[in-house]
Amino acid sequence: MIAGARRSPRTAHAPVRTHRTRGTVYLIVLSTVTLVVAISLTGLTLAQAQRRTASLTADTDHARLLAMSGIEVGVEMINNVTAWRSRADSRGTIAEFPLTPGRVRVDALDPIDDNLTDAATDPVTLRATAKVGQAIQTLAVRLEPQYTPMSVLARGLHAGGTMVLNSASIIATAPISANVSIAATSSSIIADAESLAIAGGTFHGAQRILSRAETMPSAVVAAYASEGTVIPRSALAGGELRDVLLSPQSNPLNESLNDRGVYIIDCGGQSVNVRNIRVVGTLILRNAGSSTRVDEGVLMSPAVPGYPALIVDGPLEIRTDGRSISEGGTVNFNPPETPVAQSANVSMNDTFTSGITGAVYATGSISFDGTLSLHGPLIAGTNMTVRGSLTIGRYLDTLSFPPPGLRDRMIMAAVAGSWERMVDVDVDATPLGEPSTSKIVP
Repeated sequence: MIAGARRSPRTAHAPVRTHRTRGTVYLIVLSTVTLVVAISLTGLTLAQAQRRTASLTADTDHARLLAMSGIEVGVEMINNVTAWRSRADSRGTIAEFPLTPGRVRVDALDPIDDNLTDAATDPVTLRATAKVGQAIQTLAVRLEPQYTPMSVLARGLHAGGTMVLNSASIIATAPISANVSIAATSSSIIADAESLAIAGGTFHGAQRILSRAETMPSAVVAAYASEGTVIPRSALAGGELRDVLLSPQSNPLNESLNDRGVYIIDCGGQSVNVRNIRVVGTLILRNAGSSTRVDEGVLMSPAVPGYPALIVDGPLEIRTDGRSISEGGTVNFNPPETPVAQSANVSMNDTFTSGITGAVYATGSISFDGTLSLHGPLIAGTNMTVRGSLTIGRYLDTLSFPPPGLRDRMIMAAVAGSWERMVDVDVDATPLGEPSTSKIVP
C-alpha cells in the first residue's frame, strides 16, 4: 500500500459490521434458550397442576363414596341401636371412624326442634361427612318413621285360635289362616289356607302348614284412646247404633266431631247392635257385651288411609244379610261434604250397597253368618266361625300405611327427594380429624 493513501470506505467499516452481527446472533440464541426454558417450566407447572387436579378429583370421588357409606351406617344404627337418640353427643355425632382411604363422621339432627330425645317419632336429618386428603364431602338425607304391617293384615281371615267353616262360601284374594287349626264342612274356599292343621271342606287354593303361630295384635283399643272422640252409650237409643252417619263432618249422637273420624263408644259390658249405618272413619266399641252384633246394612270405610273400619273390645257377631243401607227418610248418608262414590245430595230417600272397607278386628271371637263383601282383613283375637257367603278383597292402604295397634315395627326410612350434597365444605366448626380411635354409639 502506498504511504499516505486513504482506505476505501468498505474496508474501513468491515470490523464494526462483524461485531454487530455476532451480538445479534447472541441475543437470538439467548432469547431462544429463555423461551425454551420458559416453555419447559410452564409444562412442568401444568403437569403438576394436572396431577394435583387428578389427585383432588380422585379424593373427592372417594370422599363422596365414603359419605354414602356413612349414611348407610347411620341408618343401620338408628334402626338397630336401642335408645340411640339419648346416646348422641352434643353436636349429634353418633359415629366417627376411619374408612380407607379416609375418615367418616355421622351426625343425626332433629329438624323440628333441635332436640333428638323429646320424641321417638320425630324426623331426623342424617348427615355423613367424609374426608380424603384435602377433599371433604357431605351427604345429608331426611329420615321419617315408617311402619311395617303385622302379618295378620296380609290375610283375608285370621283367627288367633281355631277357625270353623260350616256351609261357607269364601272367595278371597288373600290367604285365610288360623293359629291353631282350620276345619271346613260342606264349604267352598277359593283361597289359600294356612294353619298348624287343616282338615275337611273343599279347598280350591294351596294349603300350607305354618311352622309357628302368627303374632297377634295387642292393646289395639288403647292405641286409639288419645285420638278418639268418646260417644256415651246413653246416646244410643235402646242400645242400638242405627240410622246415623259418623264421619269427620258428622256426629249426630253428641255433636263432637273428630277430624280423623275415630269414635269410641264405651259399652260398659253391655251389648250394642249396629245396623243401617254409614261410617267414614273408625268405630271402636270398648268393653263390648257378649252379644254385640253387626247386622242388616252397614257401609264402612276409614277416613284415614290404612286405619281399621271397626274395632271391638270383646266378641263380635256379624249377621249381615246382604241388604242395602237405606236412608228411609230419617238420615242423609251422602250429604255434599261426604259423598258416596262421588254422588251427593240433600235428599233422604237413597239406598246404598252394603260393604266394609278396612280391617275389622275383635279381641274376642268372631261369628259370621250371612252375606258380606269385605275389602280388608277380618281378624279374631280368639276363635272364628263362618257360615254363609264372604267375598274378601285386599285393602292395600292397610299394608302401605299400617294403622296403630296393628304395626309390627317402626323404622326410620329415607324420604324421597330429601337428599342433599355439600361439596368441599366442613359442616361443623370442629374439623374432621384423624384420631386413631373410633367412636360408635354402643
